[in-house]
This record gives sequence, structure tokens and C-alpha cells, in this order.
Amino acid sequence: MNLKKIFYLLIILVQTGCHTGKHIPDQALPSTENNTFYARYLFKDTTGIAYYECEDFVATALDNYSISKMDINTRNFLDCKKATTINPHDPSSIDTIYTYSSPNNKIQVYRVKNEDFVITFDITDPRLSLNNKICTGMARTEFAKKFHITDSVANHVLIRNTEATIKFLFHFDNSILKRISSYIYYD
Repeated sequence: MNLKKIFYLLIILVQTGCHTGKHIPDQALPSTENNTFYARYLFKDTTGIAYYECEDFVATALDNYSISKMDINTRNFLDCKKATTINPHDPSSIDTIYTYSSPNNKIQVYRVKNEDFVITFDITDPRLSLNNKICTGMARTEFAKKFHITDSVANHVLIRNTEATIKFLFHFDNSILKRISSYIYYD
């Protein structure tokens, strides 16, 4: 492999990270719209973020975010841009990153062959929800009920999986959920 190819691969890896993402099949999935989750309190850090662990929620939170569903459900309010990238695990494959965005929303979906993986989820629009109708605009008390949180809910709540490779940060202001951000790492 010549030096120029290695340089381009390195740039692409730095820009995209080493993601293989959460697989999201295109077919309809069983709904978890009426489920509640059981978040286990872990700790509160020095910045005031309350950490919880909830494997069931994290495992299904992004199930409705495949490219085919995004193209249909968000075409009226999110712009879509595509960027090709070399697959970091197989340099002979070209993958595509779809970025759906508006001024305060960004969802990136990484397509590997025919599989979709959400790699970025940062939203403020209530039309974009996670499973179980968890969305911006919901009251802090409703959020607490969905996760069986009995203590008072902090202004910033982080819910993660056991390995801490997928995290969702919920930002509250005046007892209303204002923003949902993700921190997703897969290798």
C-alpha cells in the first residue's frame, strides 16, 4: 500500500472514528411504546450529571432510525447529506455516512453494505423520539415514570448500557426535556 493511500485512510479514520455502529434493520420491529424501563442509579458526578444504567432502553432506543425510515419520516424538516468513506475494517469497501440535520438537530447513520448503524444522535425537535415515545418536550415527571426513577431527576441525566459504549444524555430546563445527545462508540 503506498503512502498516499495510508494517509487518506488515516484522515478518514480520524474523521469518522472506528465505528461499526448499532445495527438497525429496515423491517418493522416490535414496538416498545408501552414499556417502561428500570434504570439503575449509579452515581452523580461533580458536574451534576446523574448516571443510570438501563440495558433494555439503550438496546432499543434507536431501533426506528434506519435510512429508509429516516428518508420517509424526516424529509420535510431535516436536510440529508451523504458522504462516502472507506470502511476502516475493510479498505476495499466504500461505506456511506448519511447526515440528517437542521440547525438544532443532527442524526448520522453509517451504512455498511445493506446495514445501518446510528453513530450520532443529537436532537431538540419533539418529532424525533427514541423508543417508548421519549422525546424533547416531555415533562421531567413523565420521564421519571418511564424509567422508574423515584428520586428527583437532575437537570442532566445520562443513561448508558453496561459497557458504557452507548450513552444518552438528557438535558432538562424548567422541568422539560430540551435536548437528547448521544455518545456512541463501537469497534
